[in-house]
Amino acid sequence: MPYWTDVPKSVSYFRDTGRLGDNLHVAILDQGIYTGHTDEFGSPTRVTRFSDTVGDSGVGYHGTACAGIIGGATSGFLPNAHLLDGKCFDDDSTGTSLGAITDCMDDLTAWAEAPGNVAADEHVIVNCSFGAPAGLGGNGYATAVQAMEDAGIAVFAASGNLDYNLDSSLNFFPAHDLEWGAVGAVDLRRVRTHFSNYGGMVKLHALGWGTPAPSHTTNGAFINFTGTSAACPAAVGCYGTWATSRDAPRSQAEVWALQEEYIAGFCKKIVRKNAYDTEYSNANVFLARADGSIA
Repeated sequence: MPYWTDVPKSVSYFRDTGRLGDNLHVAILDQGIYTGHTDEFGSPTRVTRFSDTVGDSGVGYHGTACAGIIGGATSGFLPNAHLLDGKCFDDDSTGTSLGAITDCMDDLTAWAEAPGNVAADEHVIVNCSFGAPAGLGGNGYATAVQAMEDAGIAVFAASGNLDYNLDSSLNFFPAHDLEWGAVGAVDLRRVRTHFSNYGGMVKLHALGWGTPAPSHTTNGAFINFTGTSAACPAAVGCYGTWATSRDAPRSQAEVWALQEEYIAGFCKKIVRKNAYDTEYSNANVFLARADGSIA
């Protein structure tokens, strides 16, 4: 996608029917997916709940919005992808525990490794639009993330919304433990938003400002979704359209190699640094260099 200054006055777009996610399983670790939003997800059979570690049956807006950005019929990148629902948060997206999250991750690994679930040419991708400072991190996350990647699962996580001066590669999980999958947020001008954490591990940015996403309350209703939580599924959706024609990874090394190839060959390497989002247009601009230092 070109910068807005490069776009000609008349542009025609088309969907490549071979890149809609037919050979993809995309897991959303969150507060559940509202499958009653049939405008976006079609039949509830398109969504498989592989884990429910918080003990309630409802769903909230956060997981449904992430699923819609990734795989919605009208709002998503991959409308043919098989969606995997990993419910590890309460319906209000605030109640969980480290154990609930890592158990959900382990359930995904077990699902991907179970015979018959993933064909040889099929990719498994996971979207983790959540995170916390170091107090929630540690070996529990590291072990669970390692297991997912060893199973050939490409892991993407939001870098966090705490502060544009927070280096998430130092103390924000699970983005901390990802070699290539931490995602920061930009606005429509490709300017890093005021809230988006940065860091040496944040090699990827996506739109995280006012993104249309399906609601969890009424079929056909949409919300505006802002945050690195919205940026992460946008990055996953783009990765999915690209990865579908590549050989599916089957080890952590192959996962990292494929993600590195995607970022190096497909993504813009520079985020514009003229201003932040409109609400904070007069803020000082701090951007991370490749080594994580301040530019």
